[in-house]
This record gives sequence, C-alpha cells and structure tokens, in this order.
Amino acid sequence: MHGIECEDVFVIPKDFHDWVAYRTHFRESTSGWCNMLLAKTGNEEEAFDRFFQLLDEHENRVPQIVAEIRRPNSSVSTRDDEGEDIPLGPPETVRIVIYTDDPGFFAYFVCNEKNKNEWMWFDGMFHPYLSWFFGTEGGEIIIKDEIAYARLARENQEWKSQDT
Repeated sequence: MHGIECEDVFVIPKDFHDWVAYRTHFRESTSGWCNMLLAKTGNEEEAFDRFFQLLDEHENRVPQIVAEIRRPNSSVSTRDDEGEDIPLGPPETVRIVIYTDDPGFFAYFVCNEKNKNEWMWFDGMFHPYLSWFFGTEGGEIIIKDEIAYARLARENQEWKSQDT
C-alpha cells in the first residue's frame, strides 16, 4: 500500500521524534513518535495513517529562518576519557528555524571544521519555547522574520505566565 518493499531499508529520520513533537504540540519528544501519535489520535489505525502523513511532511518540509545568533558564547561541555569536563567551542552561528505555524522551533548550529562534530548532537533539536533553548548565550541576534519571532516570544511569555 505504501510502496515499501521487504528488502528496502526503511530508516526513520534522526529528528523524526522532534518533528512529531513539533507537529502534535508536545513539549518534548521523549515519549517517542509512536506514543505521541497514539495519544493524539486515540487508535492505532489513525496513528498509522498520521505517521505516513508526518513522514511525507518531514521529507518535504521547507525551513524558514526566523533569527540567527552570530558569535554566541558556548555554555556546553563534554567529558573526555578521564571524565573531565571540556567546554565546547562556540558555534559560529545558531539558526532558529520553523517549518509551520506550530509552536516551537528547531535550532541549527553552523560550526567551523574544528568543532562541528561537537555540536552534532544538538543540531536540529526541537525547542518548544525560547526559554528552553540551551547551549549558547550572548552573541548578536539578527531577526530575519519579525512576525514569526514575535510569535515565538509571545508563546514563550504565555508559557512562563502559566508556569508561575
């Protein structure tokens, strides 16, 4: 029915859990795409159909850069083989990206050759609110889409006021 042959290698995209959280308005993706879809649809048949809709959307999505943070400072560290913390060098730029008008955004890191592998784990991570964004601070923010950025700021403020 879906054109998947038994011998085809079917791989779920690395960021599909985050994509499903974004499109189904979950705050985080830790429950996994399957559980999120079941929670939103209520039955396995609808969840199955929604899975393929979201997979198609994911494949055809078009990024919209809302803002860039240039030359931020890094607030992230990793551990070496001896268990010592080693600060990660800062990325050159962080891009705040949306794909739809769903709440939240994705953060993408533009790094130099020296530290691009260090930031790979964080690259393309979904953030439901601006306050949940971590890893960098400071830098020069350049807003590319004022309306979308204002929406993200409003969503963040609404979330903060609900949390108090």
